[in-house]
Amino acid sequence: MATQSTSSFEHLSDLANSSNEFSLDLYKTILPTAKGQNIFFSPVSITTALSMTYMGARGETANQMRDVLHYNDIDENKLHESFYELNGLLYGSDKEAYTLKSANRLFTHQGFSILEEYRQQTKAHYLSELETHNFVEDGAGAVNAINSWVEGETNGKIKDLLKEIDPLTRLILVNAVYFKGNWLNQFDMEHTHKGVFHVSSNEKVNCDLMFQKRHFNITYDSGNKCLVLDLPYKGNDLSMLIVLPDDTDGLALLERKLSASLLQSWTSTLRRDKVELYLPKFSLTEEFQLNDALIKMGMGHLFDEVKADLSGISTADQLHVSEVRHKAFIDVNEEGSEAAAATSVRLSTRSIERNIQFRADHPFLFIIRDRRTEMALFMGRMAKPQNTSDHDEL
Repeated sequence: MATQSTSSFEHLSDLANSSNEFSLDLYKTILPTAKGQNIFFSPVSITTALSMTYMGARGETANQMRDVLHYNDIDENKLHESFYELNGLLYGSDKEAYTLKSANRLFTHQGFSILEEYRQQTKAHYLSELETHNFVEDGAGAVNAINSWVEGETNGKIKDLLKEIDPLTRLILVNAVYFKGNWLNQFDMEHTHKGVFHVSSNEKVNCDLMFQKRHFNITYDSGNKCLVLDLPYKGNDLSMLIVLPDDTDGLALLERKLSASLLQSWTSTLRRDKVELYLPKFSLTEEFQLNDALIKMGMGHLFDEVKADLSGISTADQLHVSEVRHKAFIDVNEEGSEAAAATSVRLSTRSIERNIQFRADHPFLFIIRDRRTEMALFMGRMAKPQNTSDHDEL
């Protein structure tokens, strides 16, 4: 199936670009706490949950959120409508080639009054339903209910998102995203072999390396010394963009330069070439409490009991956000994947029909993206795959 023309989705490009800018900012913000570790999260899940919150933010709280989310260049009247259109595009029920679904829900404390306008707007633009629990007298029951909902919406892949609920909590906004897709051209299991993954110049682990040789879209960024390969999923709407530094220890330098414009420069210069692709099998479950990162990025008022202004959600209480928690899962194998960024660069391409070896046997960046809008749906860093021989912990 041919990929649809991106011109049909140009009106969503501002939203996709803003989401990518925010996602890469967030990625770079959490890097210092994840030295040498794997990273994986869903930008579209986080931006959706925050945008639902932003809908009810007012004053300086809204200004800070708008800046951090890169919404300044988006017409305020069209922002949430664009999310509705994006959700329809990404999560439409007519997808046969892959499974990609998302769900939003508002969980409130029994008796807590939400403004009817906010309730109607979140339902209209985010298809979010409202569910009420007693957070004070039955916090454990509410935790179980919310976790069960998330687990169900992610086909059992995201479990125990919440640990507990503070009795002062009045509202919990939750977004769940699930993806499962097969590669357009699957790896032959017979070609998977034991290999070595160079975690650093002085550390290595064993892993299962998948292999296939065929034409892929690929580019070489000579300025940042990295190969970029686009690995499509069946249906061609989605793909995994893999960014592989030349050097074993080259990812850290590359990560500091990440931006949506750099990402766009890579995707705009991809061209077909014959490639010998080696890619490790891996599975990740990553969990983040994002309060500190979002505060560092400039959303301080949102978490402040006194300064937070969420009066567009409720005027009954002085609301603030107590926690932003995110958990993500991905499994990459021969069949496909399951999952629950202005820089000046010099780009060059390599000649057609020359065999390029793309050997992802050292730390690399990967992004599962929607090719039509260029929006990053999931992104992460593979720093150390699981040792399939010894079952070492990640």
